[in-house]
Amino acid sequence: MIVLDNPDKSFCDPLREAVLSVRPADWPAGDRSGRTFGIFVCTADQVVKAGSLVYAHPGWAYIELLWVSEKMRGQGFGRLLMKQTEIEARNKGSHSVYLWTQDFEAPGFFEKLGYQKFVTFENFIPGHQRIGFMKRLAA
Repeated sequence: MIVLDNPDKSFCDPLREAVLSVRPADWPAGDRSGRTFGIFVCTADQVVKAGSLVYAHPGWAYIELLWVSEKMRGQGFGRLLMKQTEIEARNKGSHSVYLWTQDFEAPGFFEKLGYQKFVTFENFIPGHQRIGFMKRLAA
């Protein structure tokens, strides 16, 4: 056994492939591994100012990352980005989405968008909460 901090792709990819290859027989054909997609708000010269990274399974989508630059906050970009993320997840076959945030990030933002808290881990980071949110997507 070896322990690696920040292991490179040569170690991570075989694990991902092995885990993702194990799916039940009724898993939708052609969708054995799920799909990753990103939505980005960029300047004309392709500088990312906001974006989301999502892993979409048939059924549920996991919003892994969501970020809006500080200068763009409070102008509706986050709401627009979440709406487009939800639309794309639905288009890829997801009926629901989930995500994680911390109490010092944006839990109120997600609640305003109709997300429901499904779990809170106290002291996930000492003195702070890790919060799981989910939302059913409209048909």
